[in-house]
Amino acid sequence: MLGITLARPNNPKKIVIRGGLSIMFLLSLISFLLIYFKVANNLPATIFSKPPEIPTYLILTVGQIGVLILTLSLIEFRGKGEKLAHNPFVRNLRLWSMISLSIFLFDVFELLPRAILTLVLGNFIGLDFMSGSIFTGQIGLLWASLLGLFVLSFFQLFVWLWSKIEFKFGAEWIMIRIQTLVTKQKSKKLDFENMMNEVEWVSFID
Repeated sequence: MLGITLARPNNPKKIVIRGGLSIMFLLSLISFLLIYFKVANNLPATIFSKPPEIPTYLILTVGQIGVLILTLSLIEFRGKGEKLAHNPFVRNLRLWSMISLSIFLFDVFELLPRAILTLVLGNFIGLDFMSGSIFTGQIGLLWASLLGLFVLSFFQLFVWLWSKIEFKFGAEWIMIRIQTLVTKQKSKKLDFENMMNEVEWVSFID
């Protein structure tokens, strides 16, 4: 609904913000009622379960909508979108977004950096990062943070190196190849130079 509103010509900012806040309130109310009437009351244990309980899912959705509204309010509605687009951090996010489907499909590769970390640190601290049992308690939070940082760094290097060959053989590359065969038009969606430096910024907020 927010996307449809944003796509309208001369879309009013108040409708987007008030609509988003209304959705957040409604989802929060449903979550509260489900928990209050004990339809589901295993919070916060279900935050990391797959799939999470309905109240947990709704609460996470509220947070996501909140971040979206905050971003629109602080950036797009204030005319700072193009400036932010050239921020190094945002450019890096744009790089990741070029192969978001491939990253989702290849998330099993997070086992590789976990195995590397176990191999490197296992002999010194005696921990097996392949096991989820070490991520409990306060010290478990430390190991989880260390592993998260290492896995993120691993994927960052992986994405950067892959970008040098324009993400060949990834899910997006396959789909674009099929699209090119059908339309007979070459796509620049995986062109690193084009996506990083030649994208024409379009502001959808007047």
